[in-house]
Amino acid sequence: MYHTKTIADVIEEIGESKIFLPAIQRKYVWDVGQICNLMDSVMRGYPFGTFLFWKIQKQDVNKNNYALYEFIRSYSEKDGNNNKKVSMPLTVSAEFPEAYITAVLDGQQRLTSFHIALKGDITVKEPHKRYNDPNAYVTKELYFDLLCKNYEKIGAGAIKEASVSGEGEEPSDYEQIGADANEETSVGDESEAPFDFLTETSACAENDDDTHFWYKVKDILQYPDLTALNKLCRKFSNKLDESVVDIACDNITLLFNRIKTEKLINYFEICGGSLDSVLDIFVRVNSAGTVLSKTDLLFSTVVAQWADGRDKIDNCVKSINEIGERYKFTSDFILRTCLYILDKPTALKVSLLDSATIDAIKIQWEDIYSAIYDTVNLLNESGFFCGNIISYNAVIPIIYYRYHTGAKAFDNAGVKQELKKYFVIAQLKQIFGRSTDGVLSTIRSALKSHMSAHGLFSLAWLQSITFPSGTNLVCSPNDIDEWFMLEKGERTFLILTLLYPNIKYSRVQFHQDHMHPYSAFNKKSILSKVTLPDGSPLTENKIKDWKRKRNTLPNLQILEGHDNQSKKDLPLDVWLKALPPADKAAAVKYLPPATVSLSLNNFDEFWEERKKLMEAELMKILI
Repeated sequence: MYHTKTIADVIEEIGESKIFLPAIQRKYVWDVGQICNLMDSVMRGYPFGTFLFWKIQKQDVNKNNYALYEFIRSYSEKDGNNNKKVSMPLTVSAEFPEAYITAVLDGQQRLTSFHIALKGDITVKEPHKRYNDPNAYVTKELYFDLLCKNYEKIGAGAIKEASVSGEGEEPSDYEQIGADANEETSVGDESEAPFDFLTETSACAENDDDTHFWYKVKDILQYPDLTALNKLCRKFSNKLDESVVDIACDNITLLFNRIKTEKLINYFEICGGSLDSVLDIFVRVNSAGTVLSKTDLLFSTVVAQWADGRDKIDNCVKSINEIGERYKFTSDFILRTCLYILDKPTALKVSLLDSATIDAIKIQWEDIYSAIYDTVNLLNESGFFCGNIISYNAVIPIIYYRYHTGAKAFDNAGVKQELKKYFVIAQLKQIFGRSTDGVLSTIRSALKSHMSAHGLFSLAWLQSITFPSGTNLVCSPNDIDEWFMLEKGERTFLILTLLYPNIKYSRVQFHQDHMHPYSAFNKKSILSKVTLPDGSPLTENKIKDWKRKRNTLPNLQILEGHDNQSKKDLPLDVWLKALPPADKAAAVKYLPPATVSLSLNNFDEFWEERKKLMEAELMKILI
């Protein structure tokens, strides 16, 4: 049987600590656009899905030590999206007589979005600012433009059919038309943007130009009824042109009705039962009865047997992603790594996460965490970050080596260089493709057979392997030659980390820099004056060829971010002359002989000569 409540009622119950999230729930993953789309769907009267609630006695929660989490109120891109854990045991007393709490099994993303919209805020990073810049983040709240015309046809207070009939035909979150399925729900003129997250300063500034009248959405909760709201509407005539007062009044009345009057939250309620029985329902709702394999739902299996598992894994992901220039590791990666370390199959399926395996992860967690953390520090030290890592799965065998070798695994400089070579080649040769589990398993077998006998890691351990895709970790001269045709991106950065091994990557930010400036090949004022060394003019075909070559390895170097910004568009020969000798010796590598001109008209010879020097060094390192 279905029940209904208003959105405001549910938000109030969340605030009164009557509704929580069970540990089996996934983390909040929606973005600003999805929250705005959800609110737009509510205003249009579109269906946005049913909810599944679990009503359970507090004493049962306490007895079984079930982990519960609060809803996110203030979401921050900087600090992540971890929910606060509820202090246990739950209080049952005369002061808190309610004997039950409600746990949300299906609909967490939507309810959290409503909670942020009506009670909280979002802290987001400003574009073009670095993650570790304290001024990069700004806090915003949800606003509604009362002058938007998206809802004129709906009319003030009009109620469209927006709810399930009660017969159970409404689909669950995983197949919703709403944003829980990551689909757009609004179909109006997107340029009107009826909802947006703004600072109060920016909202006021836009209101001053009379094209918008932004209203803070959470303020709608302060009005107990339409009579009180009408008093506000009467004040609009003092702020708005007479021609748009009615639009603003209709919009704010519609918002009030949608949030506080209409019972748009339709939910099915399960009463009692064990976590195991509820877990089965949760899995069926979120996977339509199929075999569960997504990481978000795998957490349901883990936390059902490991109360602190969610917190441990969330904190691990957060801590490693904040190292250096930041990474994009996920809970999926952590779970796969745990299975790999324990010599289990790495396919992420519920059947593999049995109680014995989860117990082993719990017991060995501190050692597993240390191995992961030390490995990510090694990546940072070696110049690898989210901008040049193609496959995070390539990291897992390094963690395996660190875990089984011990805390001093990376003390040897030779080992670090060998691991770096493995990491670069594995990604350049794309050994982690569709058969990732097979590749990981094959590498693990090779590591196990060599570690006990030899100890110190060597890339040679893995070079006799032919992977299911037919690839291997052997580098040939042909492989290296092909790399010089790669254009600037993740793969060229990987190669440059081998060619610039002595840079202290973990200390400052480094960039891939064009030695001959990228822009020089676009400026007609420069190219029109260029005459090739043999006296011939610069043709369109030659310009086209140069534009391709400018983005390849022979014209790329690693340069400290500050130096790259100061270099800007300076011609190569001018920049080098201005460098102090000490800086030039430390930063500039693989320069052709002094007999090779560094002016732009000699770009072809410069490119070929620098390619020879870089190629020779790569041959020495890899072959």
